Amino acid sequence: MIPIGDLVMSTLIRGSLYVLISASLALLFGIIAVASFCHGDFAMLGGYVSYFLLANLGLDPIVTLILTGVIMFLLGMGIEKSLLYPLRLKSGKYWMFNTFVLTLGIAQIMENGALATVGSAFYGVRGLWPGELSLFGVATSVDRVAAIVIPLAIMAGVWAFLKYTRTGRAIRAVGMNEDAAALFGVNVNSIYTITFGLATALAGLAGIFYMALFTTYPYMGVTANLKAWIVVIVAGLGNIAGAVVVSFLIAFVEVLGYTFLSVGWPAVLAVIIVVIILILRPTGLFGTEVKGIWER
Repeated sequence: MIPIGDLVMSTLIRGSLYVLISASLALLFGIIAVASFCHGDFAMLGGYVSYFLLANLGLDPIVTLILTGVIMFLLGMGIEKSLLYPLRLKSGKYWMFNTFVLTLGIAQIMENGALATVGSAFYGVRGLWPGELSLFGVATSVDRVAAIVIPLAIMAGVWAFLKYTRTGRAIRAVGMNEDAAALFGVNVNSIYTITFGLATALAGLAGIFYMALFTTYPYMGVTANLKAWIVVIVAGLGNIAGAVVVSFLIAFVEVLGYTFLSVGWPAVLAVIIVVIILILRPTGLFGTEVKGIWER
């Protein structure tokens, strides 16, 4: 029989890795209506950036976390200003569909650019922090505990930022009603740029833990992006808090699949959950307004 502690630890680790990517994708969708299909590739890029800072420059892991976040934030702002902003001016009501096409193209550029630049090799480090701890009765590495604690701490910081800071409240206001927010003096264009930069930074930070616990490689973002979209669809498009909860739900289902079935079942079970949710509750577990076919 599989110890409960092992199941809990595996679920927490896997769920924490999903949280940063899926919650930041929900932030994009909920606030600025960007259907990003390059979000997982930002995690891939964050993994490469952090590897370079750790292995080549020998920086401290905490400094690496901060610098990776800043670099990815600036990259996200640059992409929004140079590509998404001009598109938004011309798209009108087709904005969301056009972001899907554009971000899919950005994903292809990043994946093939990484393949051409660094090759197909897998990059990773032995660990961020040495040592072991006991959690839920399971002996585990400090890195794995950090992969649980730090993403949740980051998301708590994002929640506090959105709730208590002036910029955070402006971001929420744009998500509620962009036109009304503009009437109250909110610079909507700046909010779009900041929001995309923030979401990019969160995805990039997730890449650090993927790189440290597993590896990073050019097409790593494909799977990460798929998992993020599964979480966002099940939670409800744009629901950030729901994405955090569903990240652990999907992680738990996948761990059960790995443990009691076989390697191929976790992906199958996740897709089955998506299909069931779309039939019964199209807006997701935490969404509203639209009814499923059995609720009519």
